[in-house]
Formats: sequence, structure tokens, C-alpha cells
Amino acid sequence: MIAGMASALPALIVNSFLFPLILPSGLSDSTEMALTAAISAPIGEEIFKLLAVCLFLSSIRNPKKGFQVGFTVGLGFALIENLAYILGSAFGGAPSMTLTALMRGIGSIPAHGLWTGISGFGLGYYSKTTDADKRMKWVINRFSIKSVDFAENLGFDIDGDGDYSGFDDFRPTFEEMLAKDDEGSNWKLIDKKTGGEIDAPGVRTRDVGHSLVTSLDAAKLGTDAGFSILPAKNVMGCLSIAIGGHAFWNGTLVSVEKLGDLVGLGWGGVFLLNMAWVSILIIVLLILARGIFRGVRSLPAN
Repeated sequence: MIAGMASALPALIVNSFLFPLILPSGLSDSTEMALTAAISAPIGEEIFKLLAVCLFLSSIRNPKKGFQVGFTVGLGFALIENLAYILGSAFGGAPSMTLTALMRGIGSIPAHGLWTGISGFGLGYYSKTTDADKRMKWVINRFSIKSVDFAENLGFDIDGDGDYSGFDDFRPTFEEMLAKDDEGSNWKLIDKKTGGEIDAPGVRTRDVGHSLVTSLDAAKLGTDAGFSILPAKNVMGCLSIAIGGHAFWNGTLVSVEKLGDLVGLGWGGVFLLNMAWVSILIIVLLILARGIFRGVRSLPAN
């Protein structure tokens, strides 16, 4: 969540300072805000949130884990963004602040979580098919070793061994660390009724991970629970879905408001039209989120 909060800063810089510089001069403030909401915000925010998810690549082993990390990063982003909107609405008094908090809480929080979860899902597939998580662990390990070497060269005894010779323990290559990780877990015999481990004499154990059900069983459970949706199986496809969903959300909200002004509904009519469309968007979002959650849960844990 902290990474998601931090990703809001570069997104704010792009939306507030960089994107307006590339727009044609002479645009009205309302047009500039509409273009920012429909173009800059979806592209910039989703890219920076995905970069925040990449910080945890070393712990993302599969699409399910990627979705979980992405969803949490999205929640952190939404927390900061909503705080800014709510504080801004305080100038309109208690009713405005309450309504903003309610609508942002119901719509923005699950939306940001879902969009970034989808991006993380694609990153999880990338990690699973390329050993990217293990490579990131190796990079972090190498960086730690080099940091100890650098500090001890400056005269600091970081490892407490009484000398300044640098990192003295084993320095694994990527292949050695990969082989070590592959030795990590064991086969387990699981009672299908109780879910408990079975100690069977004479049965040898081998590596399978920690899932209590097979991928086939998990897929069947997901199907039986109702309709399910799985995003694309690559990073760019998932990022495109996230940007597209975000752009549709923001773009249609801006368009509905402009439509109300064009037909002369007045402030009250525009407000009611806006609330009606927001309600439709939230309902559709929750239906999609329900299907995606089912699809993600149907995947094996490893």
C-alpha cells in the first residue's frame, strides 16, 4: 500500500504539469481537465502503479500472487487520491464532503484495486514463465553483497568479523541460487476429506509445492462457483485492459457531465444524471470484479 501511495506522486506531476504542456494552447480549463481525466490520468496512473508492483517482483511467483500484490498497490494509490478529493470537497461544506467520500469510497477504491490487480496478474504470468522473480532475488542479493563490500572499503565493519575484507560468505551465481530454490519444498500426501497431511510409511516424498488441490480441481471449483474471468496472459495486454477500463470510467463520466450541460439540465439535473451513471459504472465494476476474483481463485497456488 505504501508503494501505491508513493506512485501517486509521479502520476500527479504528469497530470498537473507535464501533460498540460503538450496540449494545444487556447483550450478552456474545463476542456483541459476533461482531457487530463480521460487520457493522462489513465495512462500515467496505471503505468506508475505497475512500476510500483514491479518493486515486488522478487516475491511474485505466479499470476495469483501478482493480482494480490497489484490489488493492494491499487488500494494504496486510491487512499491518497481519495484523500485529496475529499479534502478538496471540504470547501463545499459537510454535504459535499460526505457525498464525495461516499462515491469515491464505493467506486474509486475497488476500481483502482481492480485495474492494478489486472496489471499485476500479467506481471505474474511474466514472472512464472521467465523466472523473473528468481532473477530479481539474485539482483537484490548481488546488490546487498556489493553494498557490504562498498561499506567495508570505507572502513565500516558491517559483518562484524573484525576485518574490512568485504562480504565473506558464499556468493552464489544465478544458476546456483536457482538450483537452491528448486530444492525448497516437498511432496505432501493430503487427505481429501480433512485436508490434513498423511504420514504413509514407505512412501517417498518429492517436490510439488504447497497447494492442497490440483490445478484441475481448482479450475472445477472456480467453474462451479459461477462465471469467471481471467485477464490476458501478458503484461502489455493486462496494462492495456487497465488503461482502457480506467479511460472508459473517467471519459464517460466527463462526457455525461458535458451532455447534461449541452441539453440544459441545470445543476440539479446534471448532478442526478451524473449520480445515475456513476451507479451504473459501480454495478458493472462490481460484477466484473466478482468474475475476475473467481477466475483468479481458480488458479493453482504455485
